[in-house]
Amino acid sequence: MRKYLSFFFALGIMLMSHVAWANSVDLVELAIEYDEDILAETMHEYKSPQGPEKDVYYTHNDHLGSAAWITDQDAKPVQYLHYLPYGQLLANQSPSGYDERFKFIGKERDWESGYDYFGARYYIAPFLHWMSVDPLVDKYPDISPYAYCRWNPIGRLDPDGRDWYEADGEIRWTELKSQQAMDKEKLAGRYLGEAVIAFNGYYDETLGKGNNLWGDGAKLATATVYGPNGCDDIATYDAFTMSSNYNEYGAIKNGDYSLDYIEDRTGPMGTHWAINKRGPVDCVNDYNAAWYNHKETNPYSATQKDKTYVHRCNLNGDMLPLGSKDGKYHPLSTGCLIIAPSRKGKPGWNEFNNQLQGVKKAFLRLTRQ
Repeated sequence: MRKYLSFFFALGIMLMSHVAWANSVDLVELAIEYDEDILAETMHEYKSPQGPEKDVYYTHNDHLGSAAWITDQDAKPVQYLHYLPYGQLLANQSPSGYDERFKFIGKERDWESGYDYFGARYYIAPFLHWMSVDPLVDKYPDISPYAYCRWNPIGRLDPDGRDWYEADGEIRWTELKSQQAMDKEKLAGRYLGEAVIAFNGYYDETLGKGNNLWGDGAKLATATVYGPNGCDDIATYDAFTMSSNYNEYGAIKNGDYSLDYIEDRTGPMGTHWAINKRGPVDCVNDYNAAWYNHKETNPYSATQKDKTYVHRCNLNGDMLPLGSKDGKYHPLSTGCLIIAPSRKGKPGWNEFNNQLQGVKKAFLRLTRQ
């Protein structure tokens, strides 16, 4: 005797949930027809008595990316959401009955459990912590593997558990967390980390008029940041890689480095971003001009520099010397890599730091033509 079983299961629930959000596709019912010998899966369109949903909704986010207001196609509010610091709902007002799925920092909140799905694991807002151990626990031994954003949910965002890798000359996004995991899954390429900064410059980079990045005649580098939040988290900034005066100080060599956020130490312009943890780096042509011209202030070696950072120049764009408490003037960069300051209509140092917020270690690549 032929039997029929028709129901919504995991895939069906996901489809219905997606439809309720997209408001553009009819519901789909999954039917399974079976007998003793044959198991066949068929899908057929389900027409609701009311017809297809045609409403369109728009999400208006707060500074963390959490859904705060939902409006319809006529710009009328249909839902208001307000959160406690760790994501618990303080207010959820929806006279229309509409309920936005993507709530705290834009992550999907499971309607059954109330947990937020971040990609790598689930977050339990009422308990203020993760449901499982941080997959990057070995990188942060000083922090609880269940802690959300180092217990700073207002000033930090947690990435969704994916990192960057390189294959065929391209930087790509993956859910895998290490080279070992990539090799195990037979994903060809080189694992890079949760964030990548790629400086692309020139050996003949030139400051413009007035020793200014934005002065007439300037020839600048660029720095492209592949941030911790995925394929849409990529931005490019004006940069300079050849020090304040190459003939006087030299510059660091093309290559791959680590960029480390050192919280308890600052470099020029108050930066925390140290190259190779302030350790030695090779110079262009293995020649550290500062060793010969300014040995008293640049003591490392004839071929290498140390204590190099990524930082901004002066806010007006110039690379003129910095004043110091010792009454002497010091060059703005004797090898450090420069990100241009932020200015109206042009992202810069402020946006660079915001994009890398929460990152402690990034992959840095320096190339010049």
